[in-house]
Amino acid sequence: MNISNNSSCISNLRIYYYEMFYEYALTAIIPVVSVICILIVLLNGVAIFVILRSKKLRKKHNVFIVSLAFADLLFLIVLIITILLYFKIYHSISKSDHYLISMNISNI
Repeated sequence: MNISNNSSCISNLRIYYYEMFYEYALTAIIPVVSVICILIVLLNGVAIFVILRSKKLRKKHNVFIVSLAFADLLFLIVLIITILLYFKIYHSISKSDHYLISMNISNI
């Protein structure tokens, strides 16, 4: 009986540290990812705008650059939607299930 109480205490402590690490990781990662996303949109937008606006730059090799910029923007949109859906699902799960899900993923 003492062993089960001890393992329950350890499990609760792991959940606490996991949640604490998760909160600290989010506060560090969100500003960095936001700046990267803004730079991706701005730089790809500028590249597309400049190439399509200037007649001198409308050449075969620049079509490839424009298509890469569009693909990069589409990937960013999909990535942002995926992240938002992940956090919506993640916060809808109870706190005790967070630890179980993380342990199952880490054991794969």
